[in-house]
Amino acid sequence: MSGPSHKILDLPAPRNLANVTFILVEPQTPGNVGSAARAIKTMGFTQLVVVGGCGFKDNRQAQAFAHGADDVLQGARVVGSLDEAFEGIHRLIGTTHRSRDPGIPQVQPIRDVAPHIVEVSQKFRVGIVFGREDKGLFDIELGRCHLCTTVPAVHRVPSLNLAQAVQVVAYEIFLGSIGQVSGPKLDLAPDLEIERAIQHFVAAMRQAGFRPHRGDPETFARPLRRVFSRAVLENRDVRVLHKVARQVEKFAAGRVNRWG
Repeated sequence: MSGPSHKILDLPAPRNLANVTFILVEPQTPGNVGSAARAIKTMGFTQLVVVGGCGFKDNRQAQAFAHGADDVLQGARVVGSLDEAFEGIHRLIGTTHRSRDPGIPQVQPIRDVAPHIVEVSQKFRVGIVFGREDKGLFDIELGRCHLCTTVPAVHRVPSLNLAQAVQVVAYEIFLGSIGQVSGPKLDLAPDLEIERAIQHFVAAMRQAGFRPHRGDPETFARPLRRVFSRAVLENRDVRVLHKVARQVEKFAAGRVNRWG
């Protein structure tokens, strides 16, 4: 006699989920990495990246907590920096439990952000970034993200642990991906290309005599990221930014005349 059927719960993974990468920044325990691997595999995701943090490869606790997601756990990519983690990703979504902060993109509930993730991931790669269990993501890390999201809760304490937060976010994206969704008719620029354009613009402005607050270029780069995060930049937009930066460099070198 065959066992009970659970077809209503046994759904195929939508194809766009292969374009979504879950990025854990400096997780503290192997068990949390294993639990996160299990959480995303349950929802049909396979891409996991770990930036620094604890060693979890071939760790017994990680394997026990993964429970059926050993392939995701062992296939997780370990990198040493955010730039390595963000390589090839077009849209970055940072997670946080903070309220509005002037230094980071506006924080929106995951249910409001999930449709955007679903749409973009039909064609482009999206990274969901999770911070440290005790400190979360730092301002500079959230500032690198194009959008910030959170899981609404009644109380701040106790908060969701890392794997629980990963599970809720993965579920919302999976749920939004089940229906028929058309992909964006855009040529999105990868995050690292946007960052290179921002750094180029900052360097050009300094050559032209601009002095950032306390001499720290990051104080100028941060608001630029915030401005550009409100737009969906295509590759042609990034090329325009580089052209503007090059023109500023020429002006600073005295190779062009002033307008007028």
